[in-house]
This record gives sequence, structure tokens and C-alpha cells, in this order.
Amino acid sequence: AERYTIGYQPRYQWKDKTYIFGILDWEKDKPANIKSATRQIIGVGHTFWQSDTGFFNGEIGFGNKNLSPVFGDDLDGGIGYVGFNFYNRLTDTTTFNADMKSDFGSDNTFTEIGLGLTFKVSDKMSVKLSHFLRNNTDLANPTNPLDADTDTVTTFNLVFGL
Repeated sequence: AERYTIGYQPRYQWKDKTYIFGILDWEKDKPANIKSATRQIIGVGHTFWQSDTGFFNGEIGFGNKNLSPVFGDDLDGGIGYVGFNFYNRLTDTTTFNADMKSDFGSDNTFTEIGLGLTFKVSDKMSVKLSHFLRNNTDLANPTNPLDADTDTVTTFNLVFGL
């Protein structure tokens, strides 16, 4: 697969459990019919649960999306955004995370659900296994009868701490 993405999400802590955030990102994913996509989002997030071992956050926002598909017309315009993030340390060496993100506008709805397990190998190295389900409406290639709006991605990463 040929997928490239870069993103930035700054946060400003507003109150004890509430923060303001922004999202700037770019993506290129030719197998998913995305020649280029950018999002600019601003919103508010809240920590609903937090303990020594984990947290659960929710976010809501609005912004703009510019999407140029490989096949078909550009999909540009205003979007709403909602996201949830759950993280929990299961043991001293194992963590679990679950994320759901969705942006939605009149032309397109993107939803991503991710699950991950991280295993600490040493003080400076971890191994992370993740699985993502990504759905992007109205992006199927009309010339390919086997194309679909939903992709799955499984990753195995080595994470090095500095």
C-alpha cells in the first residue's frame, strides 16, 4: 500500500478537565482513492475519566476539509468533528488504547476506529500492534467493481524512547 500522512494536534488546557485543540493534517492514500486530503479543525475536548492507569477523552469541533480523489470530483467544504480516546495501562509492561475519530460534511464522512496493544520490551523500546478500520464515503473508484469505501490497516511498530 502507498499511504502517507502527517498531522499536528496542539492542545491548550483551558480548565481542569477541559481543553481547546486544533488539528492540521495531510494525507495521500492512492489505494483508498485519495490523491490529497487536508483538514483544519478547531474544537474543545473533555476528560471524562482519568486515573493513575488511564483516561477517556471526548472531543468535538468544526473546520474545513479539502479532498482530491484519484477518481472523481473534489470534495471540499465545512465539516464537523467528533473523537474519543481510551487509554489504559493493563500491567507495568502492557497498555491498551481504543480511538474513534469522525469528520462529517455534506459531501463526505470519514470514520476511523483503532485498537492497539503496546508491550514494553525495555526502558527505551516498546512494540505496538494496532488495527484500524477506516471508512470514507463516496470515494469508491467507479471503474473498479471490487473497490470499497472501507479499508483495514494492521500495523506492527517498534517504538523507541529518547
